[in-house]
Amino acid sequence: MKQFKLQPDSDSNSSKNSSPVDFLKGLNPQQKKAVTHTHGPLLIIAGAGSGKTRVLTYRIAYLLQQHKAVPQEILALTFTNKAAREMQDRIKSLIGDRASKLWMGTFHSIFSKILRFEAEHIGFDSNFSIYDTADSESAIKLILGELNYDPREIRPRTIQQKISDAKNQLITPNSYKTRFVNSTLDDITARVFEVYDVRLRQANAMDFDDLLIKPIELFEQHPDILEKYQDRFKYIMIDEYQDTNHAQYKMTKMLAQKYQNICVVGDDAQSIYSFRGADISNILNFKSDYENAEQIPLEQNYRSTKYILQCADSIIKNNDKQLDKTLWTENDNGYPITVLENYDERDEANRVVQHIQNLKMREGFSNNDIAILYRTN
Repeated sequence: MKQFKLQPDSDSNSSKNSSPVDFLKGLNPQQKKAVTHTHGPLLIIAGAGSGKTRVLTYRIAYLLQQHKAVPQEILALTFTNKAAREMQDRIKSLIGDRASKLWMGTFHSIFSKILRFEAEHIGFDSNFSIYDTADSESAIKLILGELNYDPREIRPRTIQQKISDAKNQLITPNSYKTRFVNSTLDDITARVFEVYDVRLRQANAMDFDDLLIKPIELFEQHPDILEKYQDRFKYIMIDEYQDTNHAQYKMTKMLAQKYQNICVVGDDAQSIYSFRGADISNILNFKSDYENAEQIPLEQNYRSTKYILQCADSIIKNNDKQLDKTLWTENDNGYPITVLENYDERDEANRVVQHIQNLKMREGFSNNDIAILYRTN
């Protein structure tokens, strides 16, 4: 089994009496409060354009500068590799090469790394394969054929998506079979799920969803291993917390249980991934999960005009359940917002085109100045 040891940081023996941190001077009061909060659970409600990434990166740099932790004791979880690279580059510009020692990346990349170290404890070799979506669909297609189902009638992708949804809700094949079968498709999914789970283990393979649920299985079966990682990751930071699913929620809650130094950043008004299993209650209930949690809203918007913020705020205020915040900006009013009511999609298209032509003729705009956003292609 591979082992790792926590090496002392090169600056860990330097003086604790650090001079004031220069980079704090550029933060607004709420940003500074979030950055310098270094003990206990913290919920940062980051409205659109409020400098969320800046706060996260500065908070990590501040923890290191103030010797609250060495880089290896900080776990920062993001939803994209691009976001992780951007944050690491920013931190490196603030504190130097120590940033490379941070545990920073997507949920899947970080926990696949942990599983490489610990896989033998749950019956896998450390060199296990990782199935992507295409691999999973191919395996499911074979299983459907073996069970005498026609893959042209029962789409492997549909079954794969139902299995993925179940895994992200921590539903096992046995649970699915006994509790969630209420249609022909569910019955087929239950049969496939059971065989698929066995095939993965026989092949020493995990699919993308297993990278989130197998660590939970590992930690539940081996409390000593959980405690090892709790001691390793004394500070946990999670970006876009409103988009976490049940598996991600449970895994990070287990890791944060000992020290409670968990900082989550997100905005309930920007949650759009429920179709991927995101659970908005994770961020709404954060203060219930962590009784001593502090909540800090980032309300100053640096990106949008006053008219845009007022329009967005008037819509968001109608949400039944929400976290309190009121965005404001020092930016100009900008252009007023125009709402076009249309008879149908053709009328809409014609009027949008006419509106663009008017903008180009009267205001001197070019096509490059204009973007069109739409819900479905």
